[in-house]
Amino acid sequence: MGRIVAILACGLAVAGCASGSDALKSATPTLTLQFESEPAGAEVKTSGGQTCKTPCALAVPAADLVATYSLKGYKPQTVPVKLVPPDDVRADGEAGAATPAPRFNPSPVFAELEAAPPPRRPAVNP
Repeated sequence: MGRIVAILACGLAVAGCASGSDALKSATPTLTLQFESEPAGAEVKTSGGQTCKTPCALAVPAADLVATYSLKGYKPQTVPVKLVPPDDVRADGEAGAATPAPRFNPSPVFAELEAAPPPRRPAVNP
């Protein structure tokens, strides 16, 4: 009976079951990343498939990513985003103590969208 409960618990868990705490260690941590654009209202799609309309924030995996901005009437723009590992040295130069969390660069992610040229109309022959 105990084995059946454990199997059911594993089947219902979001991360799934691995051996002991390995499931928690293998889960990729997420960080919140803010997206902005000029003009506002652009759709942002991350390389991980997440989307939102600017200004917005997404919880994204703590890894390098690419954000692609699109808005009708504007040229699409792609912005690479790098994960910056935490520093090993505190601001005062001393080693150890509390290590800051990793962060994204740039953060917030910003795109200034350029207007797309109007569509060409076919030439009319006289």
